[in-house]
Amino acid sequence: MGFFRGLECHLCGTKFPGEALFVCDQCLGPLEATYDYDLIKTTLTRELIASRPLNLWRYREL
Repeated sequence: MGFFRGLECHLCGTKFPGEALFVCDQCLGPLEATYDYDLIKTTLTRELIASRPLNLWRYREL
């Protein structure tokens, strides 16, 4: 997961490293994965994704 940045609280925006947390320790809001979209744009294209088999691994970088 080279593009994975970490986790961010959906409610308050507090950021966490990518460890096994499920809720924000500040407000108990749900955590969502965050990605480095600028880096993704430089390496992953729609054409590359479209050329892959139609399964979950099509989006493996994400």
